[in-house]
Amino acid sequence: MKRNLFKTLTVMLLGLAPLAALAADANVQANLSPDAISLGQSAVLKLVINGSRSANPALPQVDGLEFENAGQSSQFSWVNGSMSSNVTLIYRVVPTKEGSFTIPPISCQVDGKNLQTQPLTLKVLKDNSAASPAQAGGTGSSAPSSATVPADIEKNKSIFGRITGVPDKMYVGQVVPVTISFYINRNSNLQINQVGMPSIKNDSFASSTLKPNQIRQSEQVVDGVPYIVVSAAVSLTAIKEGQFDLNAQWPLSIYVVESDSGQDGDNNDPFNDPFFRGFFRRRVEKSVTVNSRNHTVGVLALPEEGRPTSFAGAIGRFSAKLSADPLQVHVGDPLTMKLEIQGSGNFDRISAPAFADSKGWKVYPASNHFEPSDSTGIEGAKTFTQALIPQDGQLNSLPALEFSYFDPQAVQYVTLHPELPRVAILPAEQDKSLAQQTPVHPAPENNGPVLAPIRLEEGALRANLLPVTGRAWYWVANSGSLLIGLAGFFLLRRYRKQVLNTDYQQNKRMGRNIVHSLQALDSALANEDSAAFAEAASRALRERLAGLWKVRAESITTADVRARLGANGEPIVALFETADAVTYAGRRFSRDEMFDLRQRITEQLRQLEAKA
Repeated sequence: MKRNLFKTLTVMLLGLAPLAALAADANVQANLSPDAISLGQSAVLKLVINGSRSANPALPQVDGLEFENAGQSSQFSWVNGSMSSNVTLIYRVVPTKEGSFTIPPISCQVDGKNLQTQPLTLKVLKDNSAASPAQAGGTGSSAPSSATVPADIEKNKSIFGRITGVPDKMYVGQVVPVTISFYINRNSNLQINQVGMPSIKNDSFASSTLKPNQIRQSEQVVDGVPYIVVSAAVSLTAIKEGQFDLNAQWPLSIYVVESDSGQDGDNNDPFNDPFFRGFFRRRVEKSVTVNSRNHTVGVLALPEEGRPTSFAGAIGRFSAKLSADPLQVHVGDPLTMKLEIQGSGNFDRISAPAFADSKGWKVYPASNHFEPSDSTGIEGAKTFTQALIPQDGQLNSLPALEFSYFDPQAVQYVTLHPELPRVAILPAEQDKSLAQQTPVHPAPENNGPVLAPIRLEEGALRANLLPVTGRAWYWVANSGSLLIGLAGFFLLRRYRKQVLNTDYQQNKRMGRNIVHSLQALDSALANEDSAAFAEAASRALRERLAGLWKVRAESITTADVRARLGANGEPIVALFETADAVTYAGRRFSRDEMFDLRQRITEQLRQLEAKA
């Protein structure tokens, strides 16, 4: 009886809410969630009208976007005796093509007033997981889609996880798109409260960092059972070779709703219906971790056969295009060269290609910019911008360069030679400041020979006439010339031995880079920065190995170390894998671990120095 009375009072209070005066002036707000999606997904547009219970919005026409009404909700509140209300209108925004779209201000007629929202922007990327059923819908409410029963579905379970797109075989450094999802039976007593971030359960793989707006929610009907599906597309990178079991886990908080048979109340009670029984049922919050099934993945080392010297770790499929500006330049003036690499693969491992021969050119370091075209960053374009200055008027073209990558589908290395744009190289411009020449005065008119007058005075007489060789300044001058000549001779020998010696220059550069890496290592240790420490450690070891093997430091892999050093290289391989675990898998070092790794790195550098 008391319970029925409580229900009655609650409904009476709810019924009185619309009769009260509104506490605030009407205003309208719009928000879009998320603001970046993939083609095939949808975003949720919410119009919140504060201070009113009705509105008549005029949705704009945007080429490439469709708006679908997904319902509305109302809310009332009582603050210090004053009532306020708002209504939220919900729309699904469905893109029909890729691109960046601007939703202009939306006009709403509220209580006779014309109110407008702020403009919104939606970025639509290329769909990178079309094969995944979990990506068929977007965030928010959507019409359920039918699907066949997945091979790894666990029937009769209210909640389970999946990871799709995982290949049976991949190469060290290769990146592939996968989708992590979990399913909740819509008819179960489970409700989603909060969703954490999924992760890969194997340190031999690294996955891209997710943001909250990259998590999608949709609905699916699987074998006649409706499911709420929460999914996220991530990139997966193998960081060492071997046979591994891979799965994913997703932490979340759910509500477990207590069952209510509805028989404990009065059958004649008008409030004894499913709505009120659900409203008054107790919910228990629980934290759970949803795990997917294991997938066995074989990770292979990149083949040694056919590996070009310009290969620096790029894996995927790419194309390259070269441009220059201006196309006419004088000796000593700079020009800008741009190399654009497009395609799909591990763009984070693509560095600026080296020139085959840059003789006659002054080359500056390149800057780079990456523009992704999908939600995981696997597809896109990376542009390198580099300044060059011609030093020789005999040059007739830009220095040639090449870019190499490994194609995992064709299982072969590919070397691209971008077509060089035609650049006219002109002689150096004359200094315009020389244009103002000293005026030349005309010679006086020659009206005939002019004789000098006869000089009658006696000039100064010298006491003696010593020859030049008998004077001290003569020997001082000649001794100085001899010393200058000898100094120039020895400097020329040193220049030929050191400056023109490619090996000497490479060793000098390597030593300087190792010193800088060790300084960065100590700085990261002092700041307890694990990411900077791992990067500096890996760079120091690769620079030392590059000096020994006469290769580019960026191209050295763990497979190279094992092939060249055998069992003696295992400590270095272990250090590389430890650094990769920080870079790709998010591992963090303690201060004691950093000290220990610093000593191990120093010892390996000493041993490599002894082999040089």
